[in-house]
Amino acid sequence: SSSSSSSSSSRSRSRSPSPRRRSDRRRRYGSYRSHDHYQRQRVLQKERAIEERRVVFIGKIPGRMTRSELKQRFSVFGEIEECTIHFRVQGDNYGFVTYRYAEEAFAAIESGHKLRQADEQPFDLCFGGRRQFCKRSYSDL
Repeated sequence: SSSSSSSSSSRSRSRSPSPRRRSDRRRRYGSYRSHDHYQRQRVLQKERAIEERRVVFIGKIPGRMTRSELKQRFSVFGEIEECTIHFRVQGDNYGFVTYRYAEEAFAAIESGHKLRQADEQPFDLCFGGRRQFCKRSYSDL
């Protein structure tokens, strides 16, 4: 019985890939493709939200503000789909709030300045997304 166990262990050391390993590779590659598809869909959704005027740029955000606080403050105007906040070393902090409906974004731009606290600067509010502020192309007139 000891000789049969040694021969079976030598068979398990085969270096050729088993069919199961190949299918694992295909599955992993497929997940990368689905991840890429998901990322492309997210970009398209963000671009659509910008075009529909549902994204509000909020400038002059205090350095102590958190994303959840920004979302909570601006949720008084409507349902927020996404909220991001960006801090810079220079102190010109900003964020983007994406509303479900354009009317809510219009209301935020019109009345968002009322949300500041006494010790804060007024927010800079306008429509747009990151692309508007970091344009890739331009035209000479």
